[in-house]
Amino acid sequence: MTIITKTGDNGTTSVNGGKRVSKADPIIEVYGTLDELNVALGTAIEFSETDKSKKLLPEIQKYIFEISSHVAEKKPRVGDLEIKKMENEIKLMEEKLQVIQHFVIPGGTKGSCFIHQARIAAREAERRLVGIKAHATYLAYFNRLSDLLFVLARWENKEEGIDEEIWKEWES
Repeated sequence: MTIITKTGDNGTTSVNGGKRVSKADPIIEVYGTLDELNVALGTAIEFSETDKSKKLLPEIQKYIFEISSHVAEKKPRVGDLEIKKMENEIKLMEEKLQVIQHFVIPGGTKGSCFIHQARIAAREAERRLVGIKAHATYLAYFNRLSDLLFVLARWENKEEGIDEEIWKEWES
């Protein structure tokens, strides 16, 4: 079997059930953004150094694949349990991170930078999901996921002994 089908040469692609839609259709935008997020997560895994990142990020990737394959359905493939799990991970990390009162400039270790990149992709996915009026559980999941990735990027720096750079407004 080959990847070459030529069925998309006219600017359409098939979705669940075999229906053909434009490659510019909002649901295809969602699929593409979720794919970008999954690639960003895979890259973050490769460059992360902490056990926490190495454990959490592959789990998240599996959820993203699950969501991708069922996002157009009315019943979400993630729920309150997965959201609570992320909230608990955030709380555990925040207990050991310095409280921030300013914006953190993304940077530090390679792992932290790539986790921030995944965070941006998660925010984009959230916006795309809002655009297709996806189930509210998906919106909550991606909102929490971007929070988790922000805290995980900070965690990665802390564990590697890198100080965060805090943004302060320029004085005129």
